[in-house]
Amino acid sequence: MITLTPEATDAIRELVDNAELPDTGGLRLDMNDATLNSAPPSLALTLVETPATGDEVIDQGGIHVYVSKQAAP
Repeated sequence: MITLTPEATDAIRELVDNAELPDTGGLRLDMNDATLNSAPPSLALTLVETPATGDEVIDQGGIHVYVSKQAAP
């Protein structure tokens, strides 16, 4: 489970606002594909307009965080 501090919520809000995303926009957490560069898997953060199908949606303090099935565990 992900918990967002007030500081994290403010930082995500600023990122989304600066990117001029729609109301559905938010921060998406996913895993990088390690097979592309022989590196271990790593967390990828992306600003998106909408969640992907199957994403867990976290709405807190007026911001959206979308978590892929791969990143959720």
